[in-house]
Amino acid sequence: MSAICPTCKSSLSCGCQKRVASNGVHVCTLCVAKYEKELLAKKAIPHGPPTTNFNINTIHNPPK
Repeated sequence: MSAICPTCKSSLSCGCQKRVASNGVHVCTLCVAKYEKELLAKKAIPHGPPTTNFNINTIHNPPK
């Protein structure tokens, strides 16, 4: 069974065509540099709220 390059969708039938990216995905020799660049770009994008604590204090004053 041959693998498929996730970048260009070509069939990786022979071992000389396969490269393993830093995340373990098999990509072709022509796409490995582009794929690694895309991985680095995804890591640079922050996900979710900031992790810094702004130490916001709230005081709740219930009605009397």
